[in-house]
Amino acid sequence: MCGLTDQVDFTVTAGELGALLLENREIKERQPIFNRRQRRYRQLHTWVLNPAPNGFLVPGLFRPADNNPLWQQDCFGLYRSPRQAHQALEKWVKDAQLCPAICGLERHQGACFSWQLGRCRGACCGEETADQHNQRLLGTLLAHQIQAWPYRGTLVIRERSDDAEDYHLIRQWCHLTTLQQPPSPNDLSLPYSPCFDLDSYRMLVQFLNRGIEHFVMS
Repeated sequence: MCGLTDQVDFTVTAGELGALLLENREIKERQPIFNRRQRRYRQLHTWVLNPAPNGFLVPGLFRPADNNPLWQQDCFGLYRSPRQAHQALEKWVKDAQLCPAICGLERHQGACFSWQLGRCRGACCGEETADQHNQRLLGTLLAHQIQAWPYRGTLVIRERSDDAEDYHLIRQWCHLTTLQQPPSPNDLSLPYSPCFDLDSYRMLVQFLNRGIEHFVMS
């Protein structure tokens, strides 16, 4: 990597979150060859629960879009591919002894194979009611639920250092921009093109849970 480097540029930020958001944006825009994990992805996948006619809740794979964003419903987990999403669901089902047939992982009439192995509590063969299975499924998924947007307006996260001050504008978990001065009403009305980004979402949730300074503008 050093042999391929002929110039080093840097940008001063007021805090760690600003540095991470800037790095994330630069990686996705420039697509450097040594930062594959954080590159831009085409589509996110998440799980939602759909009620079946027999009363069971069945996980269904959902792909958020601009006209159908993920924050309009309860979503569980965020993944870059259907394969990653199914691997996560398979683990949840196995760990909680849920029925893979009820959860859509197997096509099976009557008792599933996991029931025969003692890994399913029998929702597929009448040993467990729909309500009991639904409650255990919900209890398992809650730990992976995507946080609903709790703010009425634009969230402004403030970071300060001895030499700089940054104001990160966030709307529906999307990083709109970063300003070096307090935002004005005009800044909020600019035609941003927000795009949900999994890495930015995780950063924002982490720093908000730490109690980073913030306020809401509308």
